[in-house]
Amino acid sequence: MSGSDTVVGYFTGFADEEIVAHEGAVLGFADLERELRRVAGEDAASRLDPSRGVAHEGRRPRFSGTALSLRMLHRAIDPVRLAPLDVVYANCGPLAALLFEARERHGLDFRIIREVRTLGWVGYAFQESVARALGRPTDRCVHASEYARGIWATARGPGDEHAFYPVVERRSGDVAARRIRLPNQGRVAGYFSRVTRDKGFHELPRIVERLHHAGWPLREVRVYGSVIEPEWIGAVRESLRAQQVELRLYGEVPHRRALAAIEAVDVVLFPSLSSFESAGRVVVEAVSIGRAAVASDFCAGAELGIPGLRIPVRFARSRRGSTSRAFSVGTLDVDAWNPPSPAAVEGIEIDDEAYRSDPERLRALLDPAPLAARSLTAAPLAMSIEAPDFDRETALESCAGVRRALAGRAVADRGFLQLGGRTKHAILDTGYRPDVEFRRCAKREAQNLDRVPGSAAPFP
Repeated sequence: MSGSDTVVGYFTGFADEEIVAHEGAVLGFADLERELRRVAGEDAASRLDPSRGVAHEGRRPRFSGTALSLRMLHRAIDPVRLAPLDVVYANCGPLAALLFEARERHGLDFRIIREVRTLGWVGYAFQESVARALGRPTDRCVHASEYARGIWATARGPGDEHAFYPVVERRSGDVAARRIRLPNQGRVAGYFSRVTRDKGFHELPRIVERLHHAGWPLREVRVYGSVIEPEWIGAVRESLRAQQVELRLYGEVPHRRALAAIEAVDVVLFPSLSSFESAGRVVVEAVSIGRAAVASDFCAGAELGIPGLRIPVRFARSRRGSTSRAFSVGTLDVDAWNPPSPAAVEGIEIDDEAYRSDPERLRALLDPAPLAARSLTAAPLAMSIEAPDFDRETALESCAGVRRALAGRAVADRGFLQLGGRTKHAILDTGYRPDVEFRRCAKREAQNLDRVPGSAAPFP
């Protein structure tokens, strides 16, 4: 990083992988902390303790961290703490909007790197409305995948935006780890997601049937995740039993147990077509440890999936819904899918470079020097969020309303696990309730969407 006295703030959560990772949030906190430690260097890393929310001076650059819970939010956006910072990396979801407010309200001068970890969710829609009104040319936006970056570009045009999601930690050159292996000879599948329609849970019987036709001897599907829509379980279980396959429910588990569970199956099933989806972390984690992933041809499934194991998607010509509730943006064309046999899959090597831990990528993001973003290619979907047009005053007023609503919902320190849900309701309380529309694109070819980083962009 240029500038030996750069002071970096990080606005994150407690990175505790022994806690159930609600919606992957805790995992993102752990990813960022790992990368920050490496960028800071060993001397500073020993004092990089976000739980204390204080500055640590070791090897430069220096870091100031705030690990977030609702009771600590006032510290995270305290202008006295923010004033010495040159840049703040915010991965506390849409609460980055409150950094824009604090900077504008108190006349501060730090740069903001914000994450957008979903597609059409009200939290990030709000954050982006605020960023459009209060953002500065030196701010940056980070997406979980190039696929999601392309879809967001259809909503607001591209800016200084990048894909950065360092999920995979592996020793250099460890090729064997990402070669597909089937420890149970293809008998065990795993589903690691919410039990909901938008995540494709109801499609499991048809997917298993096609895998059977291709020679996969599946006898068990293990489900790890919260049961949000229990009405699907009975029908799915009976349909699988008719194929002599048992459905086993394990509920939510801590991340370390989830990784062990992924390693214990032969194939991970991820048929999501959710309007919130931006990556599909389980696909990344599965292929990184050598497990096959049957995934919809969508988000990380499109980027990482073995071609024959990607299920074709029929995107809706137009589908509209609330940004506060996930819905499916299309349907899986399972009947048109002809998966390969287990023998054809075993031993295939997957390139997961885009999701690997690489401190130099974070170092470049933190540096104020211009970054060359990868060219955008046409997304299969165009997204339009019917958000109100914030000016400076309405953006500040709306952020203040969110802060007041969050203060009214203050919970115990570990309440950060529900920050996404609590933030959503705080935003809804302000009256911000836009719909989102996804439209199928006619052609999937390169888009000429490049422009000067940081210039104004439309946000319908």
